[in-house]
Amino acid sequence: MLLLMCSLSLAQNAVIGEIAPDFTLQDSNDDPTTLSSFYNIGPIVVFFYPNDATKICHKEILAFRNLTDELEKYNTTIIGISSNSVAEHNDTVVNNDIKYKLLTDFDNKVRKQWKVPRSLLFFPGRVTYILDKEGVVRYIHKDLLDGPGHADFALTAVKLIAKE
Repeated sequence: MLLLMCSLSLAQNAVIGEIAPDFTLQDSNDDPTTLSSFYNIGPIVVFFYPNDATKICHKEILAFRNLTDELEKYNTTIIGISSNSVAEHNDTVVNNDIKYKLLTDFDNKVRKQWKVPRSLLFFPGRVTYILDKEGVVRYIHKDLLDGPGHADFALTAVKLIAKE
């Protein structure tokens, strides 16, 4: 069963039913990537995660990689965001054959703008947002310990959007 998860801490900026805050961040090639440039293509998956090098995060990144072809059938854009440097993201992309964007939010400005909550008081939170092609937040999933589950959640949500 697909659970929609939203907390009051998200209420002002990234909330179900509203257009997600736009941003521009550097990708693993140090090129700027703007969220709104993907509007009108298809659904957009934006997943925030703590760090490329942690075990759970690495599994999450690989889970999205493994579902990339399936998500692309729905014209889905996948964007991962953490505070890792451009060089660290580049290593992750190259060493793991990642086809989607990993973006650097080095100062956590976008994380704060979207009000992604911290987990256990000091860990950057793990939250996945599913946007429709107009940039409206349709689904939110939070689970710090099940990184790979975020990719499964995203695929289920994208399929639901496609049925509408």
